[in-house]
Amino acid sequence: GVVMLANERLAQKDREAMRAIMRSVAECHGLTDADLYVRDRRKHIVTARHEAWAKCREAGFTLQVIAGLAGWDHTSVLQGVCNFAKRG
Repeated sequence: GVVMLANERLAQKDREAMRAIMRSVAECHGLTDADLYVRDRRKHIVTARHEAWAKCREAGFTLQVIAGLAGWDHTSVLQGVCNFAKRG
């Protein structure tokens, strides 16, 4: 019903906010946001991906939500966020 529609709208708003973060980080690294979603292990892409995930966490998104949008397992996202913090 109405509650489900409200949740769907909120979820869409969250997805748009996360995509904006991913796009912004990608642009700062000279990449496209699509580069952050592929399973590419080149260092410059991994670094950008981890930064994007960390910024999504800072924005309040859970590991599960980030993983769902990014197409990775939540434990991979956790590791990436931790790796980014270590580089800090």
